Amino acid sequence: MSYITFIDMIGTRASAMLNNQEYTDAINDFNNSLRQVSYACKCKVYGYSDNAYAEIDNLTDMITFFRILRDNLMKNHRYFTAAVDQGSLHAEQVRLNNNSFSMKFTAPSTTDIYIKQCQYSGIGILLSNEVVEDMRKQKMESDFCQSIFQKHSVHEKEAEFVSVFDISYKNVILEKIEYLISDYLITAATNDRASRYYITPIISMIKCLNKDIITNELTSLISLLSFKNIPDAFEKLPRNKEYSLFFMFALIDFILSLRETNKSIDAIKNCEQVIKEYNISYPELIKKLPSISTAVISNINKRHFLNILYNIK
Repeated sequence: MSYITFIDMIGTRASAMLNNQEYTDAINDFNNSLRQVSYACKCKVYGYSDNAYAEIDNLTDMITFFRILRDNLMKNHRYFTAAVDQGSLHAEQVRLNNNSFSMKFTAPSTTDIYIKQCQYSGIGILLSNEVVEDMRKQKMESDFCQSIFQKHSVHEKEAEFVSVFDISYKNVILEKIEYLISDYLITAATNDRASRYYITPIISMIKCLNKDIITNELTSLISLLSFKNIPDAFEKLPRNKEYSLFFMFALIDFILSLRETNKSIDAIKNCEQVIKEYNISYPELIKKLPSISTAVISNINKRHFLNILYNIK
């Protein structure tokens, strides 16, 4: 079974508006990263400017492909959205004349994957349900995680949050989340609409935290996710409060899930610390909890959290 993807860099228009060199650097970073993954994986890549189609031979190479591409670009503050599904591109090079040619992708799945990517407004990789099912069959549950993204909408206040399967990160350390949140804040200060893209990878990273952070760096993590120690000028950005609440529930979900495999984790104590340092009231927590997507906090962990709230009180 082969897998196809359409990848689109975000922020290239903003780069072009800054200056020609910034745009050139962004395109070079993207194409250099595509070159590297094409050597590392069994795949065929068809890149043009800040977009690319790719056909990848198997799941293992697909995971490797995106982890290399994501890490290479992120260290340069470059990000992309992508969608992945089963299929083939049926790519064909068409010669137009002696000096010109074009690429033709005739498979119906090529259109489908393009539409999926266009409908996705999150940084990361949207995995189709069929791809996730293939991964489950091959016991690759640790290679994907759930997150959410905020759909585009004409009426911003009505924009809904949709669950998504993303490729998981490996043992996320505090500095990675700090790096991503700083990019979110800078983007939000200049382009509120574009800031929505960052909620997806931040929640994905929370779901993939190194467990030692909960034991040794929980206070610092909470400060990051609640935007406590950010510069004053960034405190009142319009989405901060809403997004920080999602981050808090994702952290609660991670703590409660971690307890299942690590009995040394004191979930009650850790949850109590999160609530206290977030400075959020119990009635507000209970009011918000039912509306939070199960991609952020599962139904079973919602129930565990309510039990904790009841016993703490």
